[in-house]
This record gives sequence, structure tokens and C-alpha cells, in this order.
Amino acid sequence: MVNFKEVTQEQLNYGVDANCALTIEELSQDLNVNRNQMFYDFIMSDTGRLLYDEPTKTWWDGPSNIAQMYKDELLRKSKEDRLTKELQQD
Repeated sequence: MVNFKEVTQEQLNYGVDANCALTIEELSQDLNVNRNQMFYDFIMSDTGRLLYDEPTKTWWDGPSNIAQMYKDELLRKSKEDRLTKELQQD
């Protein structure tokens, strides 16, 4: 068994990128969205930004967990948008 003393920044970046790619693949299939569009939408999302924010340790989660976080974000934003529209109509 290999004993790692310290993970290099390059290794960390590779791991985060790989996790991101797997998450985008899963979301693309689940949401029936083109991979290129899904990549853009995910990277621009709060969840995508969290994945690349090292201190949050979001990158420790697996692709399915991160995909669910993204879906929850979409649902939350949809509810917020609907509420904003209702308030503007009043």
C-alpha cells in the first residue's frame, strides 16, 4: 500500500476535475441536457463554485452527492423565482 505524506496541489486539482466530470456526466443523463450545456450550467452554479472552493471540502463528496446538491439548488432557485414573481404581481 502506498503511503502518501501530502497530496500535491496538482493531485488535488486532478481529483476535483475528475469529480466534476463525473458529476456533469451524471447530471447530463439525469436531466437530459447536452454535456456542453450541462458543463456550463454546472460550473456557473453555486454548487459548481463550491466544488472548486477547497475549504468547503465539497470535493470530498462523490458525484451522486454533488449532483443531488445541484438538483436541490435548481429546485430552491425555482421556488425563489416563483416567489419573487408573485411578490412583484402584488
